[in-house]
Amino acid sequence: MHVLEPKERIKSFEEIEKCFTKEQAMEEANRCLQCVNPECIKGCPAGVNCKEFIQKIREGNMQGALNTILLENPLPCFTSRGCNAEAQCEAKCILGKTGEPISIRALERFAVENSEQKKINGDTGKKKVAIIGSGPAGMAAALELKKKGVNPTIMEMQDNFGGLAVNAIPGYRIPKKVTEEQVKQMQEQGIEMKKNFKVGENQTIGEVLQNFDAVVIATGESSSKKIEVKGSKLTGIISWQEFLKKYSHGNGNRLNGEGKKCVVIGGGDTAMDCARTALRYGYGVVIAYRKNLEFMPCRKKEYLEALEEGIKFEYLLQPTAFIGKQNLEKIKFEKLEIKKEEFVPTKEKIALNADLAVLAIGQEFDESVFKGSIMQGKPLKEEINETELPGVFIAGDAISKNKTIVHAIQSAKNAVKEIQKFLKEGKQKKAEATLNPFDVLLGA
Repeated sequence: MHVLEPKERIKSFEEIEKCFTKEQAMEEANRCLQCVNPECIKGCPAGVNCKEFIQKIREGNMQGALNTILLENPLPCFTSRGCNAEAQCEAKCILGKTGEPISIRALERFAVENSEQKKINGDTGKKKVAIIGSGPAGMAAALELKKKGVNPTIMEMQDNFGGLAVNAIPGYRIPKKVTEEQVKQMQEQGIEMKKNFKVGENQTIGEVLQNFDAVVIATGESSSKKIEVKGSKLTGIISWQEFLKKYSHGNGNRLNGEGKKCVVIGGGDTAMDCARTALRYGYGVVIAYRKNLEFMPCRKKEYLEALEEGIKFEYLLQPTAFIGKQNLEKIKFEKLEIKKEEFVPTKEKIALNADLAVLAIGQEFDESVFKGSIMQGKPLKEEINETELPGVFIAGDAISKNKTIVHAIQSAKNAVKEIQKFLKEGKQKKAEATLNPFDVLLGA
């Protein structure tokens, strides 16, 4: 796959990776050994039959290749660009043991861009499910429910659809037009989508459930963790959430970083996205991380591309204060050291000059969606789709161990299986309940 050179890509938010040409795709597909027991399928969290769709590409059947992908993955428009394939399906490819693995993600994108997503056949039944959140998990849940003959309605609190796919992932990785096209396709298939509708404010979760047979919460971890240190209210300090929503797709000269310095605090993929976005506005960028490179959770690919683009890294730094009169001028850190596999303070202080600080230290679930219910304030159970509220399920980053698009999709598929079971058994369960479920929801 052709990738823009660093000196070119930092000038704009143009997509970094280009789709295979037909010749490139055929050459790559023909390298596939078509293993009898393909490990690549096991490496895909969504369970896509990589072997079969690659074979269809070899045969020139691009529509067949896409149809094979869609059997398990309803959103290849996202995974073919933002999937961590190098640590999943491609990591399992037998060719990778002695050389280069098959570029499965690139072939998936070729199939997506050289065929069309067919309309889901069949009429939806009388069962209705509300989906709270329109990111990849919410979209995947809606499409899977539609395939099962259930009528989904998506409720989004933002003024646009796509969740973190459009409000956080920068345009150089997933262009906004990709999300917009996916939303358009879903609406054309009859999936109702409401925006500017926040469950917990416009309606409680109990009130939503009174009009639906079940509810899926797919809001992800959309809230930013905060740093409670001196000076954290200074102008020039911004959360990753606010920063990426405003600037991750390029907005002209609204943010001029020429001659200025930006420090991004954090070490995950979100921190990389913030740093590389700030760079594209002209800032000199440093990423400050409290552990060392070995523990940095971001994708290796993102780290290497950030290095190529000129981003600097400082390790073993814990922020202690933001300094400035009204505007941020510098950030004070305490150096850490590693002792017995723990990171401990050394009392050594350093300061980094900064006109802008982006806080990317973590994400958390916005529990306001549970306002007025017995779930308010309760921790969510990892990888468990069913909640204590009858008919209310959860999917996506809020419960997934791995915060990736493909894991969000798989989580949504699991939630849909649980919903199907509930829709068959729900009436009996509700009849056997000692409390009316709506009383439980409303905290009676």
